[in-house]
Amino acid sequence: KFGACDSIRALIQRTWILTDDKGTVLTHVQNIQIMPFSTNHVRFPEDVTYDDPINCTEVAETKKQIEAGEIDPKSPIHPNQTGAPNIFGIKLDLNGGLCLYSMRYDDEVYEICEGSFEILRTWKIRNTCDESNKPIEFVQSIIVTDNEAPSFLSCIPDQKVSTEAHSCDFNGFLPIPTPDMLGESCGHYSFDAYVTGGGYLTITGNILNGTLKVQAHEFDKGVHEVTYILKDNCYNISLCKFNVIVTDKTAPIASAKEF
Repeated sequence: KFGACDSIRALIQRTWILTDDKGTVLTHVQNIQIMPFSTNHVRFPEDVTYDDPINCTEVAETKKQIEAGEIDPKSPIHPNQTGAPNIFGIKLDLNGGLCLYSMRYDDEVYEICEGSFEILRTWKIRNTCDESNKPIEFVQSIIVTDNEAPSFLSCIPDQKVSTEAHSCDFNGFLPIPTPDMLGESCGHYSFDAYVTGGGYLTITGNILNGTLKVQAHEFDKGVHEVTYILKDNCYNISLCKFNVIVTDKTAPIASAKEF
């Protein structure tokens, strides 16, 4: 019988029996020694880098939940997906057995920009038979990025409007994107707009709370290209372009002048 921390943890005796057609029997006992766990054999998971980062839209956990260890086993940031320590390609788990080790990891979240962050996952593994009580440590970096702009799923169609009776210009509100026209975003984003072809725009309200208003001013007859811009806090940008076509459809107004 072997002790829990002996240099040999267990011995398997495998008996091989060979019999030929004349009834001759040969036996051989093979001894298989189970060696103790060694931290020298541990290999840690690779980093998740900018070359192949995790998309923030796939991560449901908040930063607080990540640091508290409240990560869904199916999440792309869980060790089931990002990797765990192993020995000879065999994943270490906490099922016990003859390999007497203890293991834990802790996550720290570092902000990059809104929607993008880095997880520094510190792995600690200790041989419980090691009298020094010193675990080995390794820091794994996991990059989660918001590299996709808040998107326009569809754009505003071209608008045909008429000049006003007394100004020969168009002055009025333009349509704004509805929620079904916008894609998902990992964080907040802002709205801006500009026009080419004459005139100018004023913007009031906020696209996130439904109060956004875009008003055109001094659009004379002709084609005016309006560009709507969505920009998040990681400087990802999406554009929506449409034309405002101004024609004169107002009836002439008669006026009389006294002499």
